[in-house]
Order: sequence, then C-alpha cells, then structure tokens
Amino acid sequence: MQRGTAMSRDQRAKFVTLLQRLAALNPTPRPAEAWDLSSKDGCGSLVGMWDLVWSDAPDVARPESVKAGQQISVDSRGQRTITNLVQVPLPWGTVELGVETLAIPQSPTGVDLRIRGIDAKPAASWPWFVPFINVFDLLPKNEAGSPFGSFEDFILMVPFV
Repeated sequence: MQRGTAMSRDQRAKFVTLLQRLAALNPTPRPAEAWDLSSKDGCGSLVGMWDLVWSDAPDVARPESVKAGQQISVDSRGQRTITNLVQVPLPWGTVELGVETLAIPQSPTGVDLRIRGIDAKPAASWPWFVPFINVFDLLPKNEAGSPFGSFEDFILMVPFV
C-alpha cells in the first residue's frame, strides 16, 4: 500500500469506501473537534504525536521508507496546531522538515489549515563534517497563517492500552 502512494485509482477508491465504513463505527462522533487533552466518554483526542498510516494527499503521502508523522497540539491560548514532520533522505544525510499549520475545525470532520512556518534541522545521522544551513530561519513565522488547504478526519479511535 505504501501509505497510499502506490495505489491505483481503483484501489484508492476501494480503500476510501472501506475507510468510510470504518468511520461509521467511530466512537468519536466529531473527530475534527476532538482537541481535548484527555479521552473521555470513550472518545479519543487528536492531541499527540501521530504516525502517518495512509493519505491521499501527495504532499504528505510518502513511501514507508520515509518517516512521516504529525505533532498535534493546543497551546495555552487554545490555538490548535498541526505540524507535519517528514524525514527527507539526501545522499549525504537526512533532514527533518516540520511544516506548522494552524488548524481550524470547519465541520464535524473537516479542518482548514493555515501555514505558519517551516523548519528544518539535521537528523541524528547528519555527518559532522557537512555544514547545515536552515534557510527557513530567514523567513519569519506567520502567526496568523496563510491559506494552505484542508482535510477530512473520518476516524479517531481511542488507543489500545
């Protein structure tokens, strides 16, 4: 499946149909609004570190050999952020990219995203003798965010303990 990157159009359509059937069993009725810091009433919380399992977004879906995930958080002002984290392998080392977005729930399953900033850092495997310059340090963070896109969050399950 390669997180959705190696699927044909028909395979993707079948997978989405199965995903929607699974969503009907979702114990969290409004997953896009589940930003509580603790699970309650059998519902899950978006807050935390998530591994990417499948996506139909080409900018996020990467082969399983590339580590990809999301850090989802709420700050003290109640501002919701989603940071996409991707490790990008280069011939001389690996770079960890973080794209931070404001997350604004628009419906029980829909979230609009506004990009705030991009950060890059060398992974632990980066060779000591190769200089690293984070060009994103030259760009100021946009607190209000700029339009970036949206997504549907169909399923939010309580983790198994």
